[in-house]
Amino acid sequence: MKPIIMSAESVRAILGGRKTQTRRVVKPQPRDPRIGFHFSLDGMSITCPYTVGQRLWVRETFYVQPGLAPLTERQPLHYAVDVPDRRQVEDYDLRPAIYMPRWASRITLEVTGVRAEYQAEPSDDVPEVNVWVWVVEFRRVE
Repeated sequence: MKPIIMSAESVRAILGGRKTQTRRVVKPQPRDPRIGFHFSLDGMSITCPYTVGQRLWVRETFYVQPGLAPLTERQPLHYAVDVPDRRQVEDYDLRPAIYMPRWASRITLEVTGVRAEYQAEPSDDVPEVNVWVWVVEFRRVE
């Protein structure tokens, strides 16, 4: 399994059954967008980091109790999207999604399709324009 960071809006949509795909910028980008997408560009191989059937665990912003052991151990936490009023967790510390450990993830996704697409307009997942993106389709694993 591999981690994938999702915004609060994306997490809400996944939990609500409204989100079934995400876009991620292709790295490195082809130097000339007119040539289309190739798996070998300028002598460099571009491999999609996602494959059909692969499982992804979602990292999301969360709150933890201060002063406890590092996040290598299970401990009480709150998912930021579930906290409508910050005062409910005023004694907790906010942690960015990048720091969420595997054990704390509550969402697992299975990749059902992957394709490369040229994005000329911004999207919820990628605000950049005129870039190649991986369109990763998925289903939530209960």
